[in-house]
Amino acid sequence: AVVSTQSGHYGRDVPYGQTPATFQEIWVTMTADGVFFVNFNFYNGAMSTYQAKNLESILRRVEESSLCKVIVLKGGYNFFSNGINLNTIESSSDPVSESWSNINAINDVVRRIATSSKVTI
Repeated sequence: AVVSTQSGHYGRDVPYGQTPATFQEIWVTMTADGVFFVNFNFYNGAMSTYQAKNLESILRRVEESSLCKVIVLKGGYNFFSNGINLNTIESSSDPVSESWSNINAINDVVRRIATSSKVTI
């Protein structure tokens, strides 16, 4: 059986095995047996502070779901993730502060993955 996420609950409503009709940076699909696929496709694999916070928030909501048994992380077509977004940092009015925020936001994603109560692949 194919199950899709509920709109607004985990991100975009995308049936399992499909991709969104329009570009989405993050979307979640799930199977009927509780495998949640968290897809994230950031330009060149780099995560801005906003993107990392968004990803961490979605990972938290997925983990909190009673339907979820396994989380599968799926990066973009060419990149899984290569770290901080230097373009966002360089264009910031305060690059030092943005760098620190970006590093901490990515650390929060890593912490969420490493401490998850669900099997995470």
